Amino acid sequence: MCMWRSNAPEDSAQSSGLMDPQTTNRFGRLGTALLLGLLAAALIAVFMLQRVVGKLEREVQSLPAVTNEVQRPRSQDEEVARLRAENQELERLRKDNQELHKLRNEVRQLREQRQELEKLREENLKLRAVAQNRRVPNPSAAAPQVATLAAWIGVAIRPINFADNSEGAGNLQHGVVIARIDEDSPAALSDLEQGDVVTAIDAVPVATPRQLREAVSAKSPGQTIVLDVVRNGQSLSIPVQTSQRTQ
Repeated sequence: MCMWRSNAPEDSAQSSGLMDPQTTNRFGRLGTALLLGLLAAALIAVFMLQRVVGKLEREVQSLPAVTNEVQRPRSQDEEVARLRAENQELERLRKDNQELHKLRNEVRQLREQRQELEKLREENLKLRAVAQNRRVPNPSAAAPQVATLAAWIGVAIRPINFADNSEGAGNLQHGVVIARIDEDSPAALSDLEQGDVVTAIDAVPVATPRQLREAVSAKSPGQTIVLDVVRNGQSLSIPVQTSQRTQ
């Protein structure tokens, strides 16, 4: 009976859930260890996260360099294209410059030709004016003229031309050519010959057929005149006795 009573309080304390101090301390150390483990794991996670963030930041910072490296070939291609375009433009300008130089030469040649043409026109006008003032007929179209004068010598005459100079008249600028000598005329009885160039009558110069006719008509029929002529480059003085022309 006594033994049963003495054990009853212990059973009552154990059944009430109370633990001894050793058990309590053991659970306390275990909780602290768990907390420290969790804290260490958290610190490790934070450290790893920081490393990842740092790596990401470095990669982000290196992105411009990578972008530049990627864009560099594109920039080089653009530069090459620009240089090609500039070369093409320079080549076109060079061709345009050559064409412009060629056109300038053609314009200069046209101006020179125009100036030459103007000079020729001026010279032609001067020659026409001189021909009109002198009333020199066309040598190729000049027909022999027969002097029908009061005092008659019986010759057909025409103006001198360049062909007469080449045929022996020398270098005469004025004179009258004996184109024909009539038969049984005073000229036929003298030493005159066809082709002689009369330069003077009685020392009075004659340059045109009209002057020769007027000089002869001023004489009296039967009067002897002296004709200065050029024959084959030689100067001669030939007397001719005029007569009255019979109808």
